[in-house]
Amino acid sequence: DLGFDPYQTMEPTPTPDSTPTPPPTMGGTPLIVDVVPELDDTNGEATTAVDTDKVKDALDEADSSGGIKNIEFTVQKVEGADAYITELPKEFFTKTDIEYKISISTEFGTLEVPSNMMSHPEMLKEIVQASDIQFVIKSIDREELSSELKALIGNRPVVDISIAVDGRELAWNNPDAQFRVSIPYTPSSQELDNHEHIVVLYINDAGAPVSVPSGRYDTAAGCVTFTTTHLSRYAVAYVHKTFTDIGSYGWAKNQIEVLASKGVINGTSDTTYTPGADITRADFMILLVKALGLTASVDSNFDDISKNDYFYEYVGIAKKLGITSGVGNNKFNPREKITRQDMMVLTTNALKIAGKISSTGTAADVQRFTDKSLIASYAVEGVATLVKEGIVVGSGDVINPRGNASRAELAAIVYKIYNK
Repeated sequence: DLGFDPYQTMEPTPTPDSTPTPPPTMGGTPLIVDVVPELDDTNGEATTAVDTDKVKDALDEADSSGGIKNIEFTVQKVEGADAYITELPKEFFTKTDIEYKISISTEFGTLEVPSNMMSHPEMLKEIVQASDIQFVIKSIDREELSSELKALIGNRPVVDISIAVDGRELAWNNPDAQFRVSIPYTPSSQELDNHEHIVVLYINDAGAPVSVPSGRYDTAAGCVTFTTTHLSRYAVAYVHKTFTDIGSYGWAKNQIEVLASKGVINGTSDTTYTPGADITRADFMILLVKALGLTASVDSNFDDISKNDYFYEYVGIAKKLGITSGVGNNKFNPREKITRQDMMVLTTNALKIAGKISSTGTAADVQRFTDKSLIASYAVEGVATLVKEGIVVGSGDVINPRGNASRAELAAIVYKIYNK
């Protein structure tokens, strides 16, 4: 629901010059190929080498009706294995676009790798002399963790995911390609009742946990899933973050707590969220990009955004993907409070680019609102689309397009986006 803040006009956010094209459907049913690894008893590594012909044959046979082919190499479980290493020819991961996805499924987790994984120029330099890429997923002994991490993670899974060439680990990072990771996990009954608080933590080089916003529990698959553009150690955890000042915001309390627990949103302090405060255009863009897990190489930005700004990367991603073209003259007005209609235009653009929606609203979808005449012409389609999708319902017969959106209201909207 959107409330009744005073109307306020600001320079509009124009719709991108061209309508964003949703990505192709993420493929048909995966083709399953069973492979048997060989265990090295001296180091606990179970290795499988898949040759070029085997990959080509699988791709030829895979279902292409969904737009992208999916093949899955299912690695047989080996007793005593601490790590699984799957070697695949590098030629299948240097495409400029996502033509197919190759999954590697092990007892510790599944890696879904896009065909453009190594397309970044820096990554191509790293593999110029290599013939194969080794994909490694290793179960981490908790004794390797700090006491703080042990307390936070408990007995939940911790895995180290990496790639290597010729036995040399690569610091893979490609903002134009994402790994999708699934880790098998059986929650406790309490966790299952509140499964939205099952999260994924990235353990950085300093050994500190960092929330992975895309991490969530898939109740149907019995796995924790997340996407990432860099590889490291990842852990499953249960986090229930709350704030002292959201008790009277019952309609948004759960949404705020879930998004804060996952690292999508932050409080204004460790204990407060300040739910009634307005939100800026830049801060909203951070929430939108995080909630949808959007990534891209940022090679330019708006003139009123500095590389030192904490929102530089997020607004840059939105600009690169075509979510926003700014407010004119290559400006974004990042510190201006965002209006509801601009929030809805940006959200609609982002959802289309993420492939979450394909429908488009019309003026008929906002006909019931008594203040529909206040919707700027550039925003009608964006507002109408979110109303049609049920993401925005207004407050009674009012949608208040030119009012500012509060932090609580934005949490409610972003929560719907996150779960769409």
